[in-house]
Amino acid sequence: MHTSLVRRAAPGPLPAVEIPFEEPLHLRDYWNVVRRRRGLAFCVLLLILAAGLARVVLLRPVYQATAQILIERQIPSILEFEQHPRASQAWDDFYQTQYRLLQSRLLARRVVERIGLLHDPEFGGPRSTEEVTAASQAAPGASPAMEQAINAFLARLGIEPIRDSQMVAVSFLAGRPDLAAQAVNTLAEVYIQQTLEFRYRVSAEAGSWLAEEANEQARKVQAAESVLQEFKEKEGLVSIDERRTLVEQRLKDLGSALTAAKTRRLQKEALYGQMQDAASPEELPGAMASPLIQGLRSELAQLERQGAQLAAKGYLEQHPEAVRLSRQLEGTRQKIALEARRVVRAAANDHAAAAGEETRVAEALEATKGESLELAKRGLRYDALRRDLEASQRLLDQLVARQKQTDVARDIRASNIHVVDPAIVPRDPVRPRPVRDMGLALLLGLACAATAAFVRDYFDTSVARPSDVRRLGLPLLGVIPETTARNIPLIAARGQRREPFAEGYRLLRASLRAPQDKDGGQVLVVTSTLAGEGKSLTSVNLALTLAGSDERVLLIDADLRRPVLHALLHSKPVPGLVDVMTDMAALAQAIRRVDGTRLSFLPCGTPIEHSPADVLASGAMRELLARLRPQYDRIVLDTPPAGAIADALVLSRLADGVLVVARSGKVAGGELLHVLDRLASAGAPLWGVILNRARPDRHSYDYGPYALPDSLASQGRRPLALGPARSDHDSGRRFH
Repeated sequence: MHTSLVRRAAPGPLPAVEIPFEEPLHLRDYWNVVRRRRGLAFCVLLLILAAGLARVVLLRPVYQATAQILIERQIPSILEFEQHPRASQAWDDFYQTQYRLLQSRLLARRVVERIGLLHDPEFGGPRSTEEVTAASQAAPGASPAMEQAINAFLARLGIEPIRDSQMVAVSFLAGRPDLAAQAVNTLAEVYIQQTLEFRYRVSAEAGSWLAEEANEQARKVQAAESVLQEFKEKEGLVSIDERRTLVEQRLKDLGSALTAAKTRRLQKEALYGQMQDAASPEELPGAMASPLIQGLRSELAQLERQGAQLAAKGYLEQHPEAVRLSRQLEGTRQKIALEARRVVRAAANDHAAAAGEETRVAEALEATKGESLELAKRGLRYDALRRDLEASQRLLDQLVARQKQTDVARDIRASNIHVVDPAIVPRDPVRPRPVRDMGLALLLGLACAATAAFVRDYFDTSVARPSDVRRLGLPLLGVIPETTARNIPLIAARGQRREPFAEGYRLLRASLRAPQDKDGGQVLVVTSTLAGEGKSLTSVNLALTLAGSDERVLLIDADLRRPVLHALLHSKPVPGLVDVMTDMAALAQAIRRVDGTRLSFLPCGTPIEHSPADVLASGAMRELLARLRPQYDRIVLDTPPAGAIADALVLSRLADGVLVVARSGKVAGGELLHVLDRLASAGAPLWGVILNRARPDRHSYDYGPYALPDSLASQGRRPLALGPARSDHDSGRRFH
């Protein structure tokens, strides 16, 4: 917005000001911030280093002793029955519990009492013997002295589990090295002793409970045995188990016998049925297998052959030999038939015998089953009583065995806690450590110094560098370096040696446009935002520099409120501008030449009582400038600050260019923009900003092309002045 105002108000061929491209922040930009604020950063660094040194000197030495304790997950298994399986989560809880036990108030109290910390000055001592005795005998929380000592002990105690191990580092801080080591070692001893006491008390309580339960269970076993014995005597079941065994074996044998008898009966029955259905008993397999029938058949075959032989010889049936042979054949056939019928009757008898045997075996089996059922009914109550007795006996055996194991384990003094590295008396304190503490103070100081520098730079909104002017979108006409001359730093018109202060005005002269109108001179208005920014001195030196280039230059002191140009140039204030505009003096009489220069000077003149802005806004001022333009190439008007006074706004309408002086590091960017906005709104031809009292010799990294060469920077502190010296150094600074 402000760049557009500057462009709109600047007539003629003044080139448009382009806002430079914002490059990304570089590491050197951060370094430049620290260099720019190095005074503040150095003070912060010194303050923190002083605090660190005071801590090292004033802090009382504190010693730390450390012991490493191994806490095994399980107690060493001396006996086979000592097994303690745990889940991983249970082990985590176990170790957290052990860490809390190490930091318990009970353990701390025992250590305090054992090593007599109530007498130690670090724990509120020394105390009388009566006070110590009363504190030791008091209940937990009842003695303020004991509680104070316990709190102090726990505050100095440190528990640090060692990663990926079963070890823990126990440390203690004390003002004396021997006390630190003694406290840690005593804590480890008391911790192990307390763990054994806990285990012994638990085992003793468990053993007492197991003994009571075993006695009670023994009485139950005796009662169960008496009831079972009475039932056996009452039911006559003295040898019931043997009877059950015999009955079961008999049932098994009878079952097998019944199956065999039934098989035989079925075989006999099938054979007898086949014989009954046969047409010829002689052809039955049983008959054919009979040796007697086989012999008779052989004899029958032989007789038949004999008959065939007789027939072959021609014997007739009536022949006595043939009749005899026929009778033998018939007798043999009858014997065979008789023998076959006898075989059939034998099969019938076998079938009947097999059926009878099966019936007898089945009856014996049924009788045995009845006996078994009867024995089972009578043994139900017996089995219930026996099971109750056996369960009671097993429980009694387990209780007695566990009681004996507990008694044995109670007497074992094995511990799962061991001191791996006892604490030794430390030689060096943990604090203060001069080298480390001062190193940390240096690092902290550097960090705080850098932070302070960045914070200060962040909240600094003043226009101090050329980049600040460009960032606001304003044209920068020149940079006037600071000078350390004790005299008022005025530039000689000719013969001036090259030094940074003079070169700044020469560069400013080169950046101004040459006069455009051949018939009239160029009117330049020099103003500022605030008082004390050096606009008056800038007006004088700018006029002297312009006059040094063989131009006709007139310097007018238009600051009717606080005129100072006549004092800078050692000239009389009257007659001057006011006298000419009020026709109190002639123009030629009021204008005078500055000694040794081509510069003409018109002072302020007689002070006025009414508003200076009204005088400057009158037509007399316009007519005066119209008369002066043909006589001079440039007319430089020194005006009051435009921040709160309207004089500069009035004169800016009559000028060809307005130059705004901004003192480096004094005026804020918002205030400068506000003044430029007012000038632009008034129609002033804004040419740009002059950055005054800059320090490119100290902050060359902030000035880029405006930084001075080394040859000029080395001359930057040589006082080159016009006019007599002043004894007061600040009198010159007042106009700068």
